[in-house]
Amino acid sequence: MQNFITKSAAVASLAIAALPFIALSVAHAQTATVRVSDLNMSRPSQVQVFNGRVEQAAERFCAGYTDPRNLTGVAACKSGVRLEMQDKAKEAAVSVARR
Repeated sequence: MQNFITKSAAVASLAIAALPFIALSVAHAQTATVRVSDLNMSRPSQVQVFNGRVEQAAERFCAGYTDPRNLTGVAACKSGVRLEMQDKAKEAAVSVARR
């Protein structure tokens, strides 16, 4: 069972790598991608690395998307990026578990 979980986590990591976060605005489209192909998401330390990468992606994405003087807008943008990435991670894990 442990072997199955480890393999599922590895496949999920690869699947997430193929799912870039895409946000569309009225004026333009921006993307933020989080690389996970090198992570084993079944290990807590690797999940922390993933979370750090999500934070960095949120910083980069929101810096170009919102006015940095609008702290509420920046916080909302970052929260949206975090939620989208977590949803993508869950979708990929469920997809792998069904195989």
